[in-house]
Amino acid sequence: MHYQPSPSRFPWQDLHALIMDPLLLDESCPAFAGRAVSAAWFHAMQQRSVAWLQGLKQNPEPLKEWLSSQPSHRLGFYFEQLFAFWLSRMEKTSVSRHRPVTRDGRTVGELDILGLDRDTGQALHFELAIKYYLQTARDRSELCDFVGPRAQDRLDLKLERLFQKQLRLLETEDGLRAVPQDLRHRPFVSRAFVKGGLFYPLDLWLESQAPPVPIGVNRSAPLGWWLRITPRAPQEWSLLQAEKWSLLPRLEWMSRQTREHDDPELLDPPRFWEYCRQTIHTRNRALLTIGYASAGQSGLWREVTRGFLLPESWPLIMPK
Repeated sequence: MHYQPSPSRFPWQDLHALIMDPLLLDESCPAFAGRAVSAAWFHAMQQRSVAWLQGLKQNPEPLKEWLSSQPSHRLGFYFEQLFAFWLSRMEKTSVSRHRPVTRDGRTVGELDILGLDRDTGQALHFELAIKYYLQTARDRSELCDFVGPRAQDRLDLKLERLFQKQLRLLETEDGLRAVPQDLRHRPFVSRAFVKGGLFYPLDLWLESQAPPVPIGVNRSAPLGWWLRITPRAPQEWSLLQAEKWSLLPRLEWMSRQTREHDDPELLDPPRFWEYCRQTIHTRNRALLTIGYASAGQSGLWREVTRGFLLPESWPLIMPK
């Protein structure tokens, strides 16, 4: 089964998800207003991208060439590659990535994406993030209650760093020195572009597949479930009633899955559960799992549920 870190096998689908799937943050929330990308901007870019995406689906070579120039096994880096490709094509302008910000010879930050809005003449500064967080408090849903699959970061702390530090780099002389000369004297617009999803304890998820999201999170953001592998877990997991299952490597987390009817990676539930149990016992790591149902006469399997299977000891460390 394919689960080792490797380049995504579905770059067009991932790009489509980046453009067309909902944003993680609610830009109308006062904490993010004017600093997260606006719904109006995002919708306009989506509309501009429809025909271009269809053409790229027929001829994906430009996208493949772009990605092959800087291959990476990091999801965040891959996400930035896709965003830069999209922005450069939609704005028809060059895009600068990973501009280090230095002070007294040491790096104090980095500008994720810089570009130019051809229509307004404004310089564009984007700070990007794609993150997945699991709810840890059963009786409430606040930003601080969601931690990463490895329990090494927390949603509220990530957003605090994003909005209080990263997006403010261009308010400093050090940040401005990192800007290419052709953009340095233009008015800047700095925005956060955040995607990802939230995952809830499986029993709560089964009660309501539309659980409450924290204030500041888009109500349309992708949601899923999580479950520790314990002696009682198989009975709870079987209530999901998917016909086939597969694991999803990290660089393929972005997009919804469709598989051919004879895909050898798809396993029946009992065999898949045992495989995951052994893998977690050996590797002690979270696994993102995808459940499929038949798409009827098409002969395809389509994703109907996704969630994390976790070691019984998760979370090992709670971030502070």
